Amino acid sequence: MNHPPVAHRVAIRIGSQMKSKHSFFTVFIFTILSVSVAIGKVGDPKPITKDNVQYQSHRHTVWATNLSTKKPLWKTTIPMATYRGTVDHHLEEDIQWNIISSLRMEGQILIVKNSKGESFNLDSVTGKLITKRQQSGAKRPIIDVAGEDGSDPLLEGIKKSASEGDADAQCLLANLYREGDGIEKNLMKAAELYRLAAQQGHDQAQLKLGYCCRDGIGLPKDKIQAYVWFNISANNGGVLNGKGRAGELVEEIRETLTSKQLETARAEVEHLEHLISTREKKNYTAIIWQLSQDGWTVTMKKDDDGSHNVIATKNGNTSISHAPNWRVAFISVWQQCEKWSD
Repeated sequence: MNHPPVAHRVAIRIGSQMKSKHSFFTVFIFTILSVSVAIGKVGDPKPITKDNVQYQSHRHTVWATNLSTKKPLWKTTIPMATYRGTVDHHLEEDIQWNIISSLRMEGQILIVKNSKGESFNLDSVTGKLITKRQQSGAKRPIIDVAGEDGSDPLLEGIKKSASEGDADAQCLLANLYREGDGIEKNLMKAAELYRLAAQQGHDQAQLKLGYCCRDGIGLPKDKIQAYVWFNISANNGGVLNGKGRAGELVEEIRETLTSKQLETARAEVEHLEHLISTREKKNYTAIIWQLSQDGWTVTMKKDDDGSHNVIATKNGNTSISHAPNWRVAFISVWQQCEKWSD
């Protein structure tokens, strides 16, 4: 349930208790309400449009949209490492966290600032955070101009990241292939990319792969495999977030399977979840090693509510992530640490 800001609630409480006939108090109440909105709600920065792509943000998230197709190209969360003490769930998030306050473009770099004045540079092609080393040319992921064949630099950037094993880019590219958005429609490629991302623990790719199996999108219909991937998606952070739509689909398909088919499917779920967990561990172990090389001390803990928590500390700086799975938790902390390194 969403709760109004503290000042707003206090104003309402005062208004219900004080029934004076004097207009002064009415003016006072409306003044407090206006101030509370100004304090509790920081307006989103004005969207930026460049080359038929619109960049906009809300709270801690930035995304790019193709204005011709109205389809999202990428979406990313900016690491907001500093917050005001223990999270109070009765307050709105934007009161507690340093939210995004401004956006501006320099060439193909999207510069984002939060309400604390911290600055973050994003590759406008992929939405990934760029370190100072990358900006200087040591490892620059930005495509500055379209190729001689007239290829779309945004699309080429997504393809490049997907080919390098980025699960988010693989899932996004699969969406584009499935819809034929800016690229020739190819359902087989879409299904294969969903599988690659799903095998890395990407919960949305797992859900989409389940749909592919259920509906025969890019591969033969297979309700057992659909059950398997919907189940894996539902379990991927389900303890923390609830089973969601994937959980509903699991129940729908379960009713159509025989006891023997269910036994086969459950064994497959167990087998794949083990493989995915092993791959996730390999990926986050590499992140831990890299952070350790850079002087960070990393700790990880899984709470009873299913949350996966990663904390990295260095020279008084702390990066914290609270996520439904290790993949998201470590990627978030790594991005935060790169920001501190800059």
